[in-house]
Amino acid sequence: DLAKYLPKKVLDEKDHEALESQLLTFYAKLDGYSQNAARLSYLDYVKSWKIYGSTFFFAEPKQHRDFPAEVVLAINAKGILVVDPTSHDFHQEFLYSNIVTWGHSPNSFVIVTANQTKVYFKTDQGPEMNVMVRTYVEALEQHQT
Repeated sequence: DLAKYLPKKVLDEKDHEALESQLLTFYAKLDGYSQNAARLSYLDYVKSWKIYGSTFFFAEPKQHRDFPAEVVLAINAKGILVVDPTSHDFHQEFLYSNIVTWGHSPNSFVIVTANQTKVYFKTDQGPEMNVMVRTYVEALEQHQT
């Protein structure tokens, strides 16, 4: 019953028999795992995703031709991802270790990278994004000491 567990997009793009075969092969690898061990393994896998734990903000990049007209900024404990809201592709990743400073106004958010590149975003959520980034950076600094 693949339709119960998989998004329609996946079902439309994949050959159902091949997909079912892949799932059964993967499921066979779980033989011997307790239910709890399988869940913990799945959580470890999800935590490895770049997007894990992100809070999402819509923004319009300014002065950056490589990005679409509207993006999603995904802010998490590792950094800031620039995501295409339609394709969900990652356009750029700004790790906190590579961000020199950042700032905001009521209508914008800006990132300055180690190579002195400034990336501006128009957004009404600049203050919230600023607080979130500052909190993550401070937590990382405390963890390093």
